[in-house]
Amino acid sequence: NTLNNQGVSLQEPIRVPGNLEPIFKKAAETYGVDEGLLISIAKNESNFRSDAKSSAGAMGIMQLMPGTAQGLGVTDAYDPEQNIMGAAKLLSGKIEQYNGNVSLALAAYSAGSGNVKKYDGIPPFTETQNYIPRVLSNYSRGYVTDDGSSSTVYPATQTVINLLDQYNQTNGSATGTGRSDLNDRQKNDLTQVMMQTTSRL
Repeated sequence: NTLNNQGVSLQEPIRVPGNLEPIFKKAAETYGVDEGLLISIAKNESNFRSDAKSSAGAMGIMQLMPGTAQGLGVTDAYDPEQNIMGAAKLLSGKIEQYNGNVSLALAAYSAGSGNVKKYDGIPPFTETQNYIPRVLSNYSRGYVTDDGSSSTVYPATQTVINLLDQYNQTNGSATGTGRSDLNDRQKNDLTQVMMQTTSRL
């Protein structure tokens, strides 16, 4: 962690493996998804481990489920390029499905579109409720390659503010109307989003 000029602890930018950053860039350009958002999801899903496998069977860097991978045309989910390209295609489709609502797209990525429909918003599962603030927190940090081949890329302040505002207004979000039950992880992540963002104003 680093400190800003007010002595507030800020998280350092995400360090992306240098061999993966070009794939994230290609995926972002191909499917019209923010590269930083893809990187933030990958950081949360697997910490960029191509060999990661969850207890539920999710595979690779972006943790694609077998059926999802097959539907995306991914023949080897442990291949970084196939995995990231497939996930970008999936996320792009979700963002379009929810009319640009990134919070709902992330909820669907985490818990499935069926659950988003069932609960008419972000599902009440703790894992999903925690997932979106964590990805937003990662996103607000910016990113840099771990081999020093790129300078740090920070998201536009207004973009982060818009995403946070969108999240706050999304039905079922932990900060939505009538909700005061944020857990410590959600509070910490949402606080980090604001601190990271305001530190660059």
